[in-house]
Amino acid sequence: MQYSYQYDIAGIVILILTISCLFYQSRNIFYYGRFCMALIFDAFVFIVLDLISSILIASHNPAMFTPLYVCMIMYFLSLNMLPYFCMQFIREECADEPKRGLMLIVTMVLSVLLLIANYPFQLFFSIDPETLSYQTGRIQPLYMAYFAVFCIQIFYTVMKHRQYLGKLRRSVFLVVIIASLFDIVFMLIHPEINLTGFVIASCTAFTTIIFFLVDGVRDPLVKCNNRRGLRRACEELMAKHKGEELMYIRVEIHNLQEINERFGREIGDKVLITMANSLERQKDEQDMVFGRITGDTFAAMMCTNTYMSELSHFNLSQYVQEWILDQDYEISFYGGVCFFKQGELDLPAVMDRASYALNKIRGDFRKNVCIFNDKMEREYEQRKRLEQMARTAFKNDSFRVYLQPICDTMTKKLVSAEALVRWLDKDGSIIPPDDFVPIFEKNGFITQVDLFVLDEVCKTIRGWIDAGIEPIPVSVNVSRVDITSPHFVDKVIETVESYGLDHSLVKIELTESAFNDNMSSITEAMDRLRANHFKILMDDFGSGYSNLNMFQDVSVDIVKIDMKFLKNIDEEGKGRVILQAVVNMSRELGLETVVEGVENQTQFDFVKQLNCEMIQGYYFDRPMPIERFNEKMIA
Repeated sequence: MQYSYQYDIAGIVILILTISCLFYQSRNIFYYGRFCMALIFDAFVFIVLDLISSILIASHNPAMFTPLYVCMIMYFLSLNMLPYFCMQFIREECADEPKRGLMLIVTMVLSVLLLIANYPFQLFFSIDPETLSYQTGRIQPLYMAYFAVFCIQIFYTVMKHRQYLGKLRRSVFLVVIIASLFDIVFMLIHPEINLTGFVIASCTAFTTIIFFLVDGVRDPLVKCNNRRGLRRACEELMAKHKGEELMYIRVEIHNLQEINERFGREIGDKVLITMANSLERQKDEQDMVFGRITGDTFAAMMCTNTYMSELSHFNLSQYVQEWILDQDYEISFYGGVCFFKQGELDLPAVMDRASYALNKIRGDFRKNVCIFNDKMEREYEQRKRLEQMARTAFKNDSFRVYLQPICDTMTKKLVSAEALVRWLDKDGSIIPPDDFVPIFEKNGFITQVDLFVLDEVCKTIRGWIDAGIEPIPVSVNVSRVDITSPHFVDKVIETVESYGLDHSLVKIELTESAFNDNMSSITEAMDRLRANHFKILMDDFGSGYSNLNMFQDVSVDIVKIDMKFLKNIDEEGKGRVILQAVVNMSRELGLETVVEGVENQTQFDFVKQLNCEMIQGYYFDRPMPIERFNEKMIA
């Protein structure tokens, strides 16, 4: 038999490149992919020995008999281990506990036979000492059966976990089978050319690249399922427990970004690993799958609610306190839980409900676990209904822009207006903004709504000018989502200029709470707007726990003081003192003020005494359709 070793060299190069790619992508693969690394190493050794033995055989030098024989012994040892590592690698990638058992014993027995019985009985191979010609051994049929048993084991594991593997990974096995059959047929047709090493290297490289770089299912940091892996694991668990009640829980570590900034990313990573280890310990006690689905969020699905009671009392701080410098800093988490039966809900609906429950308690330090209940179900269904309606809302002309007058405090003259969006339901009723704005901010639809309002405002102002009516500025509310969008300012400028309007006729309103999110992006956007002569309003000042330092960090032109300050004006309450202080402070900073929510004469008289520039509220007028507002402008 002749040997051509250029294919072995190609196989060695392929494996070296594969290892380099895997190492570059994630060094942790050497820890969470142990059998993958063992498989690659064994394949590499096998091909190197195949290359060396082929060169020695081709030399026909009797002096090379002993090195060749030793090389062939090691060659067959690596070949013996190859199917075992393949099986364990598949088990590992199927999240199935690797088993040593009988197959390892058989592998060891074959290896021992190779070492002590091959030379006298020529079981595996024989080599002529004079010519160095190679012949297959007597145990060849049994050897083929040995490989066949491993193939059956691998096939069984793949079929058992086909949902977890997914279509792409299952297709990899088909490619490997076709390549192996091609190698066998090719050897029968061209026995003088040895492609086995190249085929093994190619199949090993292809499999590991797909499993780890293309269709990876494990998080490299915490060594558990990532989002893709968890989704598949949950689907497999649901199929396994049809008709049984299952529990899905979404767990979010509170303020992980703050932990990273305050104590360093290394401590943040340790917190994540600690949480993953806690889930792993629980997994050993019950049928459960879990994974890390975002940077600070884990999720798990299980058959019982045993873990939930333990989780509600779980304290991360007790595990990580030794790593952090601030001994008073508490590391906590929130959990949203959804109970369901297989067949009642699909997986995306279950995950969405758990997220909804978690959002209900985010920021609530009195409890850290919330169970999705019937009340939340009604709220959730309403949200889904609004999301469905939103897709056709513009086509059905369902949105309307209302304008609410803003008047000069001293003269009661109309000096400005605020644009407010209203959504008309099919029955003509109005869906409150508080119901749909938070939903639209999450699904991204808010941008379309904000730009629609801006366009309607510009169209209205243009109409006033064309009709010879002196225009007044109109303020447009902008979502915190939009103001941080990199192209939103450009769209605002483009829209206003498309109607040929002076930029000062359109004001941009941001709620106070928006200034707590992504300040650098917001400040950059505001600076661009003010540089283009747009006025910026801080809306709802006082609606939250206002940070007065905010006025040093952001540049606004007008402060709109929230109506809550006026709540107890009639009783000579603290609201009077606070309102007076805010108006005085704004005046000292050179800012205009608008007091909104003025509803009666007493409130109006008090605001007038403060010399606040503008007033908005039901005392003057409610929000009204643009047509009615136009009549007011003419009058």
